[in-house]
Amino acid sequence: MSPAKKDGQTMPHIVVAGDLAVDWFEVEAPPLGPGKTGEGSPRNWRMSALVRREAKPGGAWLLADFLRAAARADVLAPPAGDVGAIPSGELVQKYIELGRFPLGGGKKDEKTSVFRDKSFKGSAGPEGDRASAFPFKVPAAAAGLFVLDDAGNGFRDDESLWPAGLLKASEALFVLKMSRPLATGRLFGELRKRHGDRLVLVVSADDLRRDGVKISRRLSWERTAREFVWQMASNPALLPFNGCAAVVVRFGVDGAIVYSRAGGAVESWLYYDPAAGEDGFGEGCPGEMIGLGSAFTAGLARYSQIRFLMPRKLSISDRSNVLRNRNRPLGTFSSSGSLPLTTKL
Repeated sequence: MSPAKKDGQTMPHIVVAGDLAVDWFEVEAPPLGPGKTGEGSPRNWRMSALVRREAKPGGAWLLADFLRAAARADVLAPPAGDVGAIPSGELVQKYIELGRFPLGGGKKDEKTSVFRDKSFKGSAGPEGDRASAFPFKVPAAAAGLFVLDDAGNGFRDDESLWPAGLLKASEALFVLKMSRPLATGRLFGELRKRHGDRLVLVVSADDLRRDGVKISRRLSWERTAREFVWQMASNPALLPFNGCAAVVVRFGVDGAIVYSRAGGAVESWLYYDPAAGEDGFGEGCPGEMIGLGSAFTAGLARYSQIRFLMPRKLSISDRSNVLRNRNRPLGTFSSSGSLPLTTKL
């Protein structure tokens, strides 16, 4: 596959790899009724509620699909094929029950209701230490951006599963979406050592908290932002993060902090919804959605192809896409705002 072209110029590939998963969605449907048979007797199975199931590509596959929708470039990723035929002994399988929910807040209306996650049933996966990933050896010499999904399911520690050229790509930008345990694993260590000045790390605030990082929740955006900057400067567990060009912390779909470093100077920018606290948007939308972190990372990666993700270089329209999952007004704290988060350490 040759690189895509835009305005007569060749655009580099985007390579996506990481932990893979099969997401199984099931939804309950009304009984079919007895139906008609030649003997006149009903089929008993038709008299009980039906369960319909469908398998969809998850993990790095889902991230690649989001990137294809967001980016005007060739996206290379492990081929998915018929994921429903993949046994749990090979890849992680997640089971989600869907339900009908109102599109926004208020009473459910069949004409405007949508399917969202009603409950997470659990997972199955490979036995022992086998990683939930397939080898991906597509030549990546022309890759300008690597987007990696480290879900903590083995990809991070098995170099044989990493894309060809990953460690030697001296000009590419790297976006690493990492789940807990954070700041660990061979993949993060190698990327930080070899490509730290071009590495954008994406983590969730909830994963930071689960790993013991003390940042408040829903007291105020200002306090949460200050606490994170303080933790970056003083918490030994976060010292490896300082080897990245930028660290992006996602607060649900309501806010994000971009902590970037260049030339010895540190800048921290908070992007937030002034009308809601953390997870406030979800309270008006019953049900859950998987893949929010992947959607966020895809939108961020699309707009991170500027060299070091320096927030001062982003246009207003680009900043709005930092919260790609939302279509609501954003507020910003910066060195020129009421809360100076431009910090030199």
